[in-house]
Amino acid sequence: MDYKFLPLSSSKSGFEHGIKKSRESTMQKVHESDRIDFRLDFYAFDKEPVWCPWFFENRNHTGKIVMKKILPCLLYTFISVIVFLSLTGCASNMTKNIDDRLIADELYKTYPVNPADLSSDSKCQKPPAVKIVNIESRTGDYETMEKAVTSEVINPKDVMNAFVAYLENGFQKSQVKVDNHSEKILQVKMIDLKSKSHFYNFDTRFCAELTIPETGFVKYYEASENAGLAWASAAHAMHNVSRQIIDDPAIRDYILCKTGKADIVKSDKEKSFSRKLIELQEALIHGLITKEEYDLKRKELLERF
Repeated sequence: MDYKFLPLSSSKSGFEHGIKKSRESTMQKVHESDRIDFRLDFYAFDKEPVWCPWFFENRNHTGKIVMKKILPCLLYTFISVIVFLSLTGCASNMTKNIDDRLIADELYKTYPVNPADLSSDSKCQKPPAVKIVNIESRTGDYETMEKAVTSEVINPKDVMNAFVAYLENGFQKSQVKVDNHSEKILQVKMIDLKSKSHFYNFDTRFCAELTIPETGFVKYYEASENAGLAWASAAHAMHNVSRQIIDDPAIRDYILCKTGKADIVKSDKEKSFSRKLIELQEALIHGLITKEEYDLKRKELLERF
C-alpha cells in the first residue's frame, strides 16, 4: 500500500484529499536564549491522520535544557530545606514513642523469650520479690541522633521510668514479685542512648547502669538494635538490656537469696571488674577512645576476670 505524506501545516492539499484536520495544538516555551518548540503537527495518510510531535525530534536538546535549568533548581530547593531544618534546630521528642513501643507481650514474641520460673529456685523464706528504683535525675532534652540533620531528643528520666516498668513486667513474668517494701533493691539509671540514621533504618545503642546498694554491686548493661524507626530500635535495645539484667546470674542470686558469706570474695572481684568496665565505657562515651579500642580492651577485661 502506498502512503502519501502530506504536511498539512505547510500545504492545503490535505483538505483537497478529503482529510479533515481534527486538532492542532501549539505550545511554545521561551527561556532566555533557549527556545523549545513543542508544536504538535501531523501528517495525513491516504486513510487517517498520524500525529507527529516535533518535540520528539528535539528530545536531545530538551534533555540538555532539563539538565541545565530544571535539575539545578530542584537541587537548590532540596539543599535549602535541609539547611533550614539545621538552622532552626527542629527537634522532636520521642520519649512517648519509645514508651508506646515497650509492649512486653509483643517484644517477647518478636525475639522470642520464654521466661523461666525463678521462684522455684529461691532460697528466700518468702516468695522472691524485688524493688526497682529509677535514680535517673536528668529531665532536660537529651540528644539521641548522631551526625543527622534532624534532631531527636528524649527525657532521660521519663525514658527510664518506662524502662523500669518494662523491667518490672519482665521480673513478674519470671514469677518474681515487684514490691516497694522489698529489701532486695535494684537501682537503675541511663548512661547513654544514641541512634544512627542509615538509608533505610536506624541503629540504636542503649546503655544502663544497675546498682545493688546492699552489696555495692555496679554493672553496665548495653545493647544495639536495628529498626525502621528510631524509637522502635530504641525500644528493642531496651528490651534486650532488660533481659540481660533478669538473666544475669549475679542479679538472680541476689534476688533469690542465694548469695552467702562464701561469695564475698567473688563479689569483690565482680565489683572490681564492674568498676573497670564502667571506666572503659565512660572513656568511649566521652570520645577518649575509639569503638575498636573499646572492644579490644573490653575483651581483655573479660578474659582477665
